[in-house]
Amino acid sequence: FALAHDPVAGVEIARELTRFFWLNAMQATTKDLTESTSYLAEGYDWSTRLLDAAGGDLDDRLKARLLTGIGGMLCVRAGRYDEAVQRLEQAQTLCEAADDRRGVGWTEFYNGIAGWALRPLDDTIGCFARAESLFADTGPRLGELLSVLLNAYAHGHAGRVRDGHELVTRYVHDAEQLGAPFLITHAFDLKAMYDAWEDRVTAVTIEDLSRAVNEFRSTHNHACLSHTLGAAATALARLDDLPAAARMLGFSQNLRDSLNMVIAPYEDRADEVLAVIEDAGHDLADPSMQDKWHSELDYGRTMNPHEGIEWAIRCLEDAAP
Repeated sequence: FALAHDPVAGVEIARELTRFFWLNAMQATTKDLTESTSYLAEGYDWSTRLLDAAGGDLDDRLKARLLTGIGGMLCVRAGRYDEAVQRLEQAQTLCEAADDRRGVGWTEFYNGIAGWALRPLDDTIGCFARAESLFADTGPRLGELLSVLLNAYAHGHAGRVRDGHELVTRYVHDAEQLGAPFLITHAFDLKAMYDAWEDRVTAVTIEDLSRAVNEFRSTHNHACLSHTLGAAATALARLDDLPAAARMLGFSQNLRDSLNMVIAPYEDRADEVLAVIEDAGHDLADPSMQDKWHSELDYGRTMNPHEGIEWAIRCLEDAAP
């Protein structure tokens, strides 16, 4: 109806539904934006059609917000990073012209995610730093904390773990101060990931991972659970338990695939696990080790969510050094 009679109102509706389509992409039958049975595709289709139909009648701020949602959420979740960056750049130009600093903050934040695999990580770190600074001035507090969180992960992936410590400390403190369970649970995952990067996995690390797994399970947040299981696999590799690390990694990948989601580069822990194994002097190209590794990895990929989560919890309970 809005498409035919009031496209501007339709854009307002589509803008409010962006996160719904992003979340429900995980339950869709396909993530292909050209496939009509995908919630992600439906959201993308309505959003772009309404954007075109509204044309010059559209307020620049509203247009920028929908472009940010299309680029930062829908295109990113579909793995269309080039298009995501293009739409976010359009949104940022509109926000800057309208002096919408909060809007610029969100374009910087999502640009950091969308461009992670396309640009040097220093550029990504710059996006999150600029987003944090803007949100510190304009709000929301959620945007500021998420920018710090993603920047901490970016530092770790870039090998700048020491520089990232200040971000980790700040994020953990602020998440606890705010008291939002979702943010606190990510603090457990973040701390554990840094412990694994620095080869100082302790009983506290395992406890943090167990708490994150249990919290994400209790809220049915299997998307974030999948990357926490990847962090657990990295920690297990540090403890030299390669069979458990392989199975944990395989299950994390299976859980993600069951959600039909494209994993953003910052969520993928597979390379981190392999880097830890190589750092420890193991050679997965060795035939005997390779067979065992792939056997456990494949087994993890067959585990259903209930079976796999129960096993992961038991595995972590037994893993404390």
